[in-house]
Amino acid sequence: MELQTQLYHLQPEIFDAPKKGKKSVGASTEIDTNNPQVAKIRRKISSIKNDVLFDRIEAEYRWKEKLDDLRREAAFFRENPPNVQSSPEEPEIKDQPGEKGTEPKTEVPPIDDEETTDFLGDMFQAEEPVLETGVILEELNKAAITLRDFGKWTGLSPRRVLEDTCKARDTGCTIIFKDSSHSSHSNKKAVEVRWSKPQEVPFLFEWDTVTHKSSPYATFVSMDQIATPTAQQAEAFVSTLALFILSPQNSKEGKAYLRLPAVWRELWAEFANARKLQEDESDKKTVRRLKKLIEENQSNFEDDVVLSDNFRRRNGTSSKPESLARAPTAKEASGPDSQLQRIWFEKSSTTSFQYMAQGRMNLPIWDFKNEILNTLDTHRALIICSETGSGKSTQIPSFILEHEMVQGRPCKIYVTEPRRISAISLARRVSEELGESKNDVGTARSLIGFAVRLESKVSQSTRLVFATTGVVVRMLERPDDFQDVTHVILDEVHERSIDSDFLLIVLRRLMQRRLDLKLILMSATLEAQRFSKYLSGVPVLNIPGRTFPVEMKFLEDAVDMTNYRLSENDSNATVDEDTDDMTPESAEGDTTGGMLASLGGYSKQTRETILNFDEYRLDYQLIKKLLIKIATAPEMTLYSKAILVFMPGMAEIRRLNDEILAEPTFQQGWIVHALHSSIATEDQEKAFIVPPEDMRKIVIATNIAETGITIPDITAVIDTGKEKTMRWVQHSLIYICVLLTVC
Repeated sequence: MELQTQLYHLQPEIFDAPKKGKKSVGASTEIDTNNPQVAKIRRKISSIKNDVLFDRIEAEYRWKEKLDDLRREAAFFRENPPNVQSSPEEPEIKDQPGEKGTEPKTEVPPIDDEETTDFLGDMFQAEEPVLETGVILEELNKAAITLRDFGKWTGLSPRRVLEDTCKARDTGCTIIFKDSSHSSHSNKKAVEVRWSKPQEVPFLFEWDTVTHKSSPYATFVSMDQIATPTAQQAEAFVSTLALFILSPQNSKEGKAYLRLPAVWRELWAEFANARKLQEDESDKKTVRRLKKLIEENQSNFEDDVVLSDNFRRRNGTSSKPESLARAPTAKEASGPDSQLQRIWFEKSSTTSFQYMAQGRMNLPIWDFKNEILNTLDTHRALIICSETGSGKSTQIPSFILEHEMVQGRPCKIYVTEPRRISAISLARRVSEELGESKNDVGTARSLIGFAVRLESKVSQSTRLVFATTGVVVRMLERPDDFQDVTHVILDEVHERSIDSDFLLIVLRRLMQRRLDLKLILMSATLEAQRFSKYLSGVPVLNIPGRTFPVEMKFLEDAVDMTNYRLSENDSNATVDEDTDDMTPESAEGDTTGGMLASLGGYSKQTRETILNFDEYRLDYQLIKKLLIKIATAPEMTLYSKAILVFMPGMAEIRRLNDEILAEPTFQQGWIVHALHSSIATEDQEKAFIVPPEDMRKIVIATNIAETGITIPDITAVIDTGKEKTMRWVQHSLIYICVLLTVC
């Protein structure tokens, strides 16, 4: 169909005069064999017709309908051709009253412009076939004509801009200007743009005083009830209108009007306002039509509801329509109980699950498993206080998951964590404890998933999700996402933030509407009674943690152990130089005196260093010397396998990391890891890997490693006593980041 349409626009006469006895799809013998484009199209058509799958009858039927449309379109241009007028540059030619089929006089004086002579000579040859898209409508109506004077202008002519724009789109296009009417005081023109290849049909623009017709192969614009004093203005008018019609709004061509002179840019603005009004009216009609359809469907729906209600009453069943009934809860909408029990039975029967269960039983939280589950069965909320290392973050979600699936109750558990690394590491650990493979988290083979900022691994089979607090808060913006959630566990609630406080407020209100929703609060250090009172007196379980023997060393021990001495630049004595004015009584009560008394067992050099030490400054040299001492001293070998260093922020972590790697001691046999929320997840996960026997590691982290995560192989910890925290400034109404000394 497309090829036949192209052939029609190139040579319509071969379809207008078919041979007797031949069908319309065939062409007459009068074919322009010298036109390579026509020959190429006919070869393609012949190849298609010879295809065994080609349906000739269906093709001829469709082409007949298409040909009728093309002929009707051509008739629009052939109908009532206009009076042929001379151009303003040809005063010798008089106005000729148009008659159909008349041949122009041959005694036309020579035209100075050779190009114009050729152009007009080819256009109005009566013996040539009439081109369907090239004939101008004759103005038959006697309606009043609006005369607009656009004055004189300077700059690039609209005709030139139109030609450049069309040539940029299709180099083979042809632009033809014609006179619709010409007199000494009134001029009307028309322009036709013919394309060599099909183009997108532009938006139908309606203007009362002009005629516009478009097809994939041509665009025609004519002045009907508007005229200009000069032919130059008429040509510029139709050029501007054609350019406006052909230029899409949101494209490079849509900026072509900026090249027009100011007077024609103003005309362009008139066209743009008119088109906007037309588009708005079209949108309004569409909205009215859609509203009408919705109202009709709603009316039908209400009728169906009434009929269904009557049928139920007749049958003696409930009169409440099914569509208005309560939405099923997560437990009612899930699959059968036996399926969940079978899934858990398969998980718990694996060898890896049984092996990991032996280690889980050694955790302090394991002995309180039944107490936790029994309390949760009888209460909708629960607060659990347990020290770091008890296993609450990994075991309590697993306990609830196992308890629900063994009883065949569908569940969806969300555990909130304040940091991304905590959520990801806990998800991987719990998945491993359930006997799943290393990379199964978030897949259809796993019950465990995680959802953090910029990364989410959750599937339809996921029953336990570890997520950051911000992700869960965003879920509350879409109530449908929270519909299947049965348990919410807020971990590390002592780390108060806007997100965590807001989440707790919303969950408290949500529990009043969702009777099947249960809430568990967990923390290592928590004002339990305060939270219990906020949640209307929910029970509190205090679970002891697992402790290990820890040898405590303080700043003076580190200085004495490393023989560290302050440089002159680092010296910051706490004793004033003007000590002669101090009385003995005031000296005895001075803090320095008390500190000297506590340092009695240390050398004089150590006491001087401590007295001059600036406790508000991070001493990287002391940290580095202490690390070297732990790494090289024979008596420290037991503590040097994995060292954890607490730093306040990312800048401090990077600086210490660079200084450690610059030391020859740590260039071989050592691995240095950094833990911070801005570091990639893959790099942070490496800190949890136990190094080989011949390798040792140093982990530099913020206070995230105090309670948020557990690195099991750490043997030594260096705490700088600094942390960065956000503080609210009331008078400025802003949050600021401050560095605090916490020891």
